[in-house]
Parts: sequence; structure tokens; C-alpha cells
Amino acid sequence: KVLRWTQAEDAMLMEALEDAMMRELPEGKTAAETREMLVSGKVGSKKGMRTYAKEIWTTVASTLPNRTRTSCYDRARRLAADTARGQWSEGELGKIARLVAKHGPQWKVIGEAVGRPAAACKDIYRHRIQPKPASQQGAWSKYEVERLRKVVEKHSVPEEGVKSWVKVAEKVKGRTSDQCRLRVA
Repeated sequence: KVLRWTQAEDAMLMEALEDAMMRELPEGKTAAETREMLVSGKVGSKKGMRTYAKEIWTTVASTLPNRTRTSCYDRARRLAADTARGQWSEGELGKIARLVAKHGPQWKVIGEAVGRPAAACKDIYRHRIQPKPASQQGAWSKYEVERLRKVVEKHSVPEEGVKSWVKVAEKVKGRTSDQCRLRVA
């Protein structure tokens, strides 16, 4: 189960990023430029810079137990983003719904229009706005549990688990991705 980031982990993350980055700044880059490059994902096309960024995030992740390189990168991007945080207003939720209807799932465009991180817009849409398919409520039947077990086995990656609970729910039929994920957890 993935746990929410704590304030202590946030502090450790940013400190580990600064430490790893300052050990070896790329040639011709200031600390501020390097930090911006690392948290924005705008590494450029040079293979050396992509390798540098990957090494930095691997080093950062090694200081945080139970956190992957990708989760550290994603969290640092959210912390560095100059966007709104906290509770979502009804106006923001309505705006996201209208923008998805207009643009489809172009989360970067939607995030910029709303003033929130793209990933946060995607998450709030999927969990609170998106129309839900009719799903069964209540106890799981033996057939559903067995079907879920087989689908999870097929869609799991060793040591990583299920990549897409949405795909699992589509195969199980009649249950949401959250219901499937929580049943297995």
C-alpha cells in the first residue's frame, strides 16, 4: 500500500535533492538552473543530461525508504510547482469538467488553465468528477473474488504489483477500480 507523503519525508526529499545536486553540478549550470531542470523534467535532448537526472533521482530515492525514483521525482515536481494547493472549490471542479469535455484528457493544458498540477487535475477528475459506470455495491460473490484474483495475477508485475486498476476493473466488470484495489489490499 502506498502511503501519503509526510512533512518529514518532504523535507528529507528536498534536502536529498540539494545534496545530490550540489555534489556535481552540470558544467555551465547554476544551482537554480539545475534544480529547475530536475523538477521540471526539461532535461533536454542531450544523453548526458538525461543520465545525470536519472542518477540524481536514483540517489535521492535511495535516501527515502519505500519510495521509488519516480515517486520522488513526482513529489518534488508537486512541491516545486507554483500552483494552488488544498481543498478544491466547486468552481474548480466545474472548470475541470468543462475543460475535459472541450479538450479531452490533456492534463497539462487543463492544469495550466486551472492553476493546479496536471497530475492533481487528473486525480480529482478520476476520483470525484468522472461519471462512474454502474457498479455493484455490497459483498463480493465467490465468482467475483475468483475473477478478480485471476485478473490481478494476469495484470501484475513482479515486485511492483498491478500497473492499472482501471484495466483490472474493466476485466472484472461491475466493480470500480477503487473497489478492486481495496478488495485486494
